[in-house]
Amino acid sequence: MMDYSLFKKLREKYEKAILQYGKQFFSINKLEERILHTLSNKLDITEFMKNEIIFFEKSKILAEQKLTKRKNLIKSQEVVNKIISENDQKISQYPDAFFDPIASSEMRRLVGAITRFINHYFPVLEILFKGGDSWKDIKEVYGILERFYIQDNAQSNLFLQNYILDKKNNSKGMNEVVDTRYLQTGGNALLKMEELLLFCKKNKSRSSYANKLKISSDNKELIEFWGIYNEMDALNMVIKYIADILDNFRLRQLASFRGQN
Repeated sequence: MMDYSLFKKLREKYEKAILQYGKQFFSINKLEERILHTLSNKLDITEFMKNEIIFFEKSKILAEQKLTKRKNLIKSQEVVNKIISENDQKISQYPDAFFDPIASSEMRRLVGAITRFINHYFPVLEILFKGGDSWKDIKEVYGILERFYIQDNAQSNLFLQNYILDKKNNSKGMNEVVDTRYLQTGGNALLKMEELLLFCKKNKSRSSYANKLKISSDNKELIEFWGIYNEMDALNMVIKYIADILDNFRLRQLASFRGQN
C-alpha cells in the first residue's frame, strides 16, 4: 500500500523552505508536477523520494549561498554608505562654492576650501617667504591652486568652466572619473605646498620665526586674526590647514596617482 504521508512530509519541507528562503529557490507547483508525473506513470516512489531529497538539499545549499552573498553585499554597501557619510561630514566644514549645479559636492567644497586658503592663509606665506629662496616654488604651486579660486558671486574661471564641460561631455558613469581627475590636480598642488612649507620649517630655526606676524592688509579680519600669533605659530596653522584639507578630502590617496590637468 502506498504511503502518501511521504508526499505530505515533502510538501511541508518545501513550505518551510519557501518561508525561509523564498519562492525563487523552492516551488510547490513544480513539486506537485513531479509528484503527479511519478504517480501517473507508476514510477518507483522510493527512488523518487531519494532523488527529491537530494534535489532539496542542493537547492537549500544554493539558497544559503546566494542569501549569504546578498547579506554580504548589503553589509558592504552599509560600510560604503557609512564611509561616504563620514567623508561628507568631514568636508561639510568648508564653504560650498556653488559655481554650477553639475559640480559635485566634493569639487564645490574643495573650491571653497582652497578659496579660503588663498584669502585667509596665503597672505601669511607672502609675509614669511616673499623675496626668499622658496618663494618661486611657492608661487608656482599657488598658480595651480589659483585655478580652484572663485570670488563671491563671480563667474567661474576657465579651469572650472572646463571641468563643467568635461562633466557635460561624459556619460553619467564617467562623471566620477572626471571628478577624480580634477580633485587629483588640487590634491597634487596641496601636497606639494605642504612639502615646501615643511621643508622651509625644517631648515630654519624656531628663533627665525619668533617675531610677531605683521599683516600689511586693508582686511581688518586678517589683521585681528593673525596679529596675535608669532611667525612660527602662524606657519604651523597654515600647514595644518593644508594637511586637514588633504586628509578630509582623502586627497593624499588621490594625489598618489599624480593625476594632472
